[in-house]
Amino acid sequence: ALGIAAGEVQRHCLPLTIETLPEFLRDATAVLFAEVDKCPKLFASTPPACHGRIIVVSTLPSMAKACDALRAGSTAFVASPFSEGQAGGAWRQALSGQQPSRDAATGLVILRGGDDEAADPEEHIISLPGFRGSGAPTGAWMLRRMLRGTDRIGLDDEGNPAGLVHCPASALDILLQRLAESGLGGVQHRPLRTARAA
Repeated sequence: ALGIAAGEVQRHCLPLTIETLPEFLRDATAVLFAEVDKCPKLFASTPPACHGRIIVVSTLPSMAKACDALRAGSTAFVASPFSEGQAGGAWRQALSGQQPSRDAATGLVILRGGDDEAADPEEHIISLPGFRGSGAPTGAWMLRRMLRGTDRIGLDDEGNPAGLVHCPASALDILLQRLAESGLGGVQHRPLRTARAA
């Protein structure tokens, strides 16, 4: 497992053991990135108040276990192998203090929008209706691989795997084209907040 403390993600990676974990988590800015198979033992070794600072590292075949960890209190997951952008986005989510609504079956966040701290004022939901239901964890993992680390991944209000994306419409067109070219058919887009006319 890797622990990430405040500051630049790559410069604060520390190897941890179950024995050193309690001391590490005393730092309120410490976040732990753990392989999905290690999460049950980590949850058993830490107080529930710390579970939100455990980020699940999951491969596609392990997403069912990642959903177990999300239901147990983990804030977010990253798709293995994960990028520094994914790590940074998950780290910020873990330390945000937000307690968003979650889907009971998957543990994925229900995306509502209204992120006033986003750098870009335009906000969009990109969803994959073809992955609804039992395919939602797979669709969520694929979106996590394809979208930026700062984009939130979860479910839209209809239960489809979705990403909450902050970008101008010009960048969104490129993103939608890239998703379609990757083989993710049936991608849907719904603007939540657009730029105001000057």
